Amino acid sequence: MKKLSLLTAVFVVCSLSFTGLTFAQPDLVISRINYSPGDPKQNQEITFWVFVKNIGTTTAGPSKLMFKVGGESNPPVVNVPELSPGREFRYDRKMTLQRATNYRLTATADALNNVTESTKDNNMRVERITVKSGPQPDLVISQINISPGAPYKNEQITFWVFVKNAGKAWSKKSHLRVQVGGETQGKLVQVPALDPGRTWRYEKKHILDKPGKYLVTATADATKTIIESKEGNNVRKKKFRVKPGTKPEPDTYLPDLGTMGSTKIGGKTWQSLSVSSVTLTADDVYVLDTGKVQIQLNYAYREYNGKKVNTPFKNRIYYNNQLVHEEPVNSMAANEIRNEVVVWQIPNPNFNQQAELKIVIDATDSVTESNPNNNQNITTLTFSGI
Repeated sequence: MKKLSLLTAVFVVCSLSFTGLTFAQPDLVISRINYSPGDPKQNQEITFWVFVKNIGTTTAGPSKLMFKVGGESNPPVVNVPELSPGREFRYDRKMTLQRATNYRLTATADALNNVTESTKDNNMRVERITVKSGPQPDLVISQINISPGAPYKNEQITFWVFVKNAGKAWSKKSHLRVQVGGETQGKLVQVPALDPGRTWRYEKKHILDKPGKYLVTATADATKTIIESKEGNNVRKKKFRVKPGTKPEPDTYLPDLGTMGSTKIGGKTWQSLSVSSVTLTADDVYVLDTGKVQIQLNYAYREYNGKKVNTPFKNRIYYNNQLVHEEPVNSMAANEIRNEVVVWQIPNPNFNQQAELKIVIDATDSVTESNPNNNQNITTLTFSGI
């Protein structure tokens, strides 16, 4: 074997040392993508954890992480701090996915190429997640109220439109469209995110300069961005009439129908409906031999302005938006007070849930009143021990 000369040995050692320094570099990878729950469903919040690790031999300077879920066009790009060899950084992201399908999860370390690495071939990690069918929101127009109920031409009209999430899942932000008369586009407004059972109210003021019959149309999820359990119940319409002439002054020239605070519910005992929420127990209602529960309602209403009502009208009682009673009224004397007793069995009872009781005087807006805003009494019923 030949012996290396001293010059050759020095050259080899220097070459090895130089080579080692050249390849001592950081190497950023996506070490893990975790998520919870492990079996997610539609409209259920999912938490993702993405881990960036430096598997290289030297420290990696600050970099960027990009994490894309499905076909996102603008995925978030987040700051990753300096990482010494072997260290990890964790990024958390919460999302709610509306569609039941397979999603591609794509995480890219050093997404903007800020770090010089030993290799760039291992910066991306791709995994898949399956989102199964689950509860969905259902946006509906629960009410349209108009004041005055029968306006004169050139009189300011106020419309109140109520958007309710009648579904079983949270709904993200949506849009409501309100069209009055012959409007083709109407007014498009943003509706906030709504939890199940929650209602949001929109108010619109409008003036019509021609008498006649009109229609107000309200459309929930007007831009069709929400996946709902029902798609055919987003529209509600209401007719109203604009009268010729000028509104008489003062308002006391017109009658004023309204509910009264002496309205109460129960049967065995009575609970006042002058509050927004009432709890009923077995001592308040009748539990029949069939196991069904019978409720009695004693509702009171009057004419407040001292003006006789000659126009026939109808009063209606709703339990959870289901009509349980309708009372036709032919006329009322000035300042007259009336008390009516209504009895019904609770349809489809679920005593673990709250119920809404709504009393509407002149439910079809037949009477021209000075103040139609006191015609409703809405109370939430809670049951205890039934």
